[in-house]
Amino acid sequence: MTVSRKYNKIWMGLAALLTVAGCFFSSCAAAAEKEITLDGEIYSSKQIIEDFIRSAFPAVQDRGALQKNSGGIYKKHYEGSYVESRIEWIKDLKDAQHPKQVLHKYMQKEIKVGFGWPPLQETGTDYERFHDKYKIVKAQLENMIPLLERATERHIVIIDRERETVKDYATVRIIFFENFFKDNRFKPDPHGGASPLNDETTARFVVKTLPHVDFTPSSRTGVGGYFLTDGDSQIMLSVCEIWPYFRHGLESGLVTECLLRSLGLVEPSENSGAALGNWNKAHDAHSKLKKLDGEGVNTPFFVELISLQRKHLSEMPSDYYGSIDDYPPYRKEIEEQIRYFPHDPTDADDRLFLPTEYDLAMLSLLYCEDIRVGDHKETVLKKLSEENACGDKMFPAVK
Repeated sequence: MTVSRKYNKIWMGLAALLTVAGCFFSSCAAAAEKEITLDGEIYSSKQIIEDFIRSAFPAVQDRGALQKNSGGIYKKHYEGSYVESRIEWIKDLKDAQHPKQVLHKYMQKEIKVGFGWPPLQETGTDYERFHDKYKIVKAQLENMIPLLERATERHIVIIDRERETVKDYATVRIIFFENFFKDNRFKPDPHGGASPLNDETTARFVVKTLPHVDFTPSSRTGVGGYFLTDGDSQIMLSVCEIWPYFRHGLESGLVTECLLRSLGLVEPSENSGAALGNWNKAHDAHSKLKKLDGEGVNTPFFVELISLQRKHLSEMPSDYYGSIDDYPPYRKEIEEQIRYFPHDPTDADDRLFLPTEYDLAMLSLLYCEDIRVGDHKETVLKKLSEENACGDKMFPAVK
């Protein structure tokens, strides 16, 4: 069965569900009885809408995060500096605005997906290091994009790095990044880890000083990432960072989740079987999060490396004159530290190579033309309480 035929009945069912969804919040008793089957499970219109509200609106940022990511650091240290001359595209983002508790999405009709950071002057970046992995992800996206296009009514294209310029680059970025916490391989080290200072690590640090919305900040194992928004709450740039040493099953699930989060569904769904939910909860037990587990976890990666360096310097033989970075026992232990992860709980699970039907239902609601960027929760609920809001025009039969 082709992808289009498989999802044909789903779109038609969603059309019928959402045409009467509004009645659920008013007086239409029939709507309360309306049900739709997604991924073999039955859901009511109320469940769909409540979970959509839960997933589409970012959590309130604490005062410390707001101050840290105010954009003041950029204006003080980077505006007009060498950073803007070497990383030209970063100037497009410097007017990113404080995210509000409103709905965010892409408004342009074409959305471009790319790998690594947008074009940089120097070579030898992580894009080149993980080029073969990006080719595997590209093949996955080529299968996924027809479903995302149908759900969003947007044209979604993959743009290869060789075709990007500083004026024309993808605004959804999938980045393989090594420096994650030892006790959490899903949430990247915000300090940038022990990577050498170069254009790539500078870009990462500077972009994170700008106001942004983090993906699932209270989830231990949600994909690491964030997006920046403009004054109208439109998404300017989405970034996903994925540890490059996951095995295929887990990595493919994170790539699927990455695309859904990047398009605007930033918070966890209650559906643990969907990519928007806690689908990889088997890894929660060994994934610590400072927000949930308190101090003493999520030691920055560079701190761990300094500790290892001191250990090996004290044991290094007196007739060794090379660099600590080239000292074989140190290199071996570093490689073991970098690549350690208990893969087995989800290693064989490839079910999220593509979004689930439930994921696509959530995404379709987000990109319904009646649900507007910048809408507040109350506004969205009111719109969905009006009969025919997000009606069947949003869920046409797939040809």
